[in-house]
This record gives sequence, structure tokens and C-alpha cells, in this order.
Amino acid sequence: MLAAASRPVTVSDPRGDAPAALDMQRLSLQRAGDGRLRASVTFAGTVRPRDLLAASGPPGSVCLRVW
Repeated sequence: MLAAASRPVTVSDPRGDAPAALDMQRLSLQRAGDGRLRASVTFAGTVRPRDLLAASGPPGSVCLRVW
């Protein structure tokens, strides 16, 4: 049984409270029609793949912890 898509829940974050392009401005969560949770992250600047490289963990990703 598929779940009905839900309206998105959006959280805004002020611009300029973090350095560089990785300053998150908005996060939106929504349940998709197939039941999966879909997250959309909007940053203040252009994010290039090399901006996401880290010393540890998976490269080129944005991690979101939901609990």
C-alpha cells in the first residue's frame, strides 16, 4: 500500500551564519507518494562537488540526521 504524498515541512535558516557556500538556508521534508521521506536542502551559494569532500565519511554528499 502506497502512502499519500504529504505537504512539505520547511525550516528556514538565516543567511550568513555559516562560512562560504555551504551556508544552509532552507530544509524541506516531505513524504513522497511511495512512502519514502524526501529531503531538499537549499544553500546560500553554489555548492561544487569539491566543497563536499571530507577527511572522513562518504565524499560528495550531504548527511541529514532525522530522529
